[in-house]
Parts: sequence; structure tokens; C-alpha cells
Amino acid sequence: MKRLITREDVEGLSGSASPSIEPFIDLAHSLIAAHLGVTTLFERRVQESHVLPYRMDAEDVLLLDDGPLASINTMAVNDAAVDFDSAGYSALVTLDTWGLRYSPGLRINDVVQLDYMAGWRPNNTPPQVKAAIVFTAQSLQTRPLQNAVMEEIGDYRIEYNTAEVEAALDIRTRSLLRGLKRPMI
Repeated sequence: MKRLITREDVEGLSGSASPSIEPFIDLAHSLIAAHLGVTTLFERRVQESHVLPYRMDAEDVLLLDDGPLASINTMAVNDAAVDFDSAGYSALVTLDTWGLRYSPGLRINDVVQLDYMAGWRPNNTPPQVKAAIVFTAQSLQTRPLQNAVMEEIGDYRIEYNTAEVEAALDIRTRSLLRGLKRPMI
């Protein structure tokens, strides 16, 4: 079963083996993803291209189609590659959770091509996301979700009522995830 947290993570965060929260971990993954504004928390490769409808200064953020951004593989501006070192850093690019800043700035009609990794694997999941998954599973154990709307479109997928998702995540969990949530545009 694909999960971002291990049994050791659950034990460390909950103080016990907590086998009783085991059935709720997958649902907790889904609720956290819905809260963050993504379809999944798991790592995936994303390739996208933007033709800028307006000028962007060096301090402006180019929002990505998917996220949270884990690493950038390649970037090109008007077919000119932007150099990154082996650790994924560039003097020209500042990465953000949901976007990036390009220090020379960008002009109208510049084409930005990106290849990046969004989401996480178990070994690079931020501690606050692991904690949020455990806390949400514990909450679901005592207070089950009532109003989930389920749909089958191709692969199995669940869509949640936004109010129900927010109600399922306590204030502590929402505050842990604050910096990872997709910005409203």
C-alpha cells in the first residue's frame, strides 16, 4: 500500500503503535490533499509551459499548475536553458512551494517551460505533513466523515465537500499545513 508515513512515523507522532488509526490513514492522505488543493500528495513529474500574458518583475512569483514543488528538473525561458547545480539550485531562480521567482524578470509573451517534481515520497515528506496525516487519522477514528461525495471517473477518485474537509481537519492540523496550501488566485 502506497503511503507517505511509516509505522514508525505513526508510533513517534501518536506515542503508540495505534493500529486503530490504520484504516483511516488513506482517507487522511486524501483529505490533506484536498485541503492543499491537489489530487494527490504523492510525488509526480510535471511538465508545463507558460506564455506570459504580462510582464513579471524579479520579485513576482510565477505560479505553477501543480504542487507543492519538491524539486525542479529543467527550466527554459524562450528555449534558453536555465542552469541548476546538482542540488537543484540556480542563481537566477528562487523556488517557492507553489511557484518560482526568476531574477532577471520576464517579459510579455516570454515562454517558460518547466519540468519539475511535485509532491513527496516517504523519505522526503515534510514532518508537518506526516504529523497532519496522523492527527487527521486520529480525528477520523473518533469523528467519522459524514458528507463525502464519491465519484468514479476512470480511476477511482473521491471528491470532498470543501466544508467537510475543513471540518475534518482541526485547527492544529490546518496550521501545520498553512504554508503548503495552494494559493488562491
